[in-house]
Amino acid sequence: NEQLLQLEKEKVRKWESRLNELKTPREYAALARELDIAKKTNQTADEEIKRLALEHADLKKQVDAAEQAVEEKEGVVTREGAEIKSVLDGLQERMSELEAERKKLVELCDRSLVSKYERIRKQRGGLAVVPVVAGTCKGCQRNIPPQMANNLILGDEILTCPNCHRFIYAAEEPQAAANV
Repeated sequence: NEQLLQLEKEKVRKWESRLNELKTPREYAALARELDIAKKTNQTADEEIKRLALEHADLKKQVDAAEQAVEEKEGVVTREGAEIKSVLDGLQERMSELEAERKKLVELCDRSLVSKYERIRKQRGGLAVVPVVAGTCKGCQRNIPPQMANNLILGDEILTCPNCHRFIYAAEEPQAAANV
């Protein structure tokens, strides 16, 4: 675009130098009119180039700012990703430790009890052991028989809810329940 403008300006200079060489007023008027039109066209093109240059500069500033913001966000993402990975690695390590401990403890338990626990856990969405609060099973929200609640407080045997069949335990401390 700038090259075209330079060519047009060169053409105007040639025409201006020819103005003095013209012999008839008609030729002079025609060339003067052509010169006038060319100058206006050149001026418009020049203004457009300046406007586009300013717009380009503004857009470049915006792009630079956006790139800087992206770099900052990438830094934050990288930093937070590393933190999350560190936490996740720690949790996975802890989970492995707990699974190893669970495996040892399961070996010490009665096999029929463990298989019953696993079956209930699968059937009840991973929740096989629930507390009993104020005589209510927190697995199914139903009351258990009073005698069963007393047996729970004693803690002599492993009991299951008569409604949902989950293993149950007394949520309150035995002394606190006796005082109530």
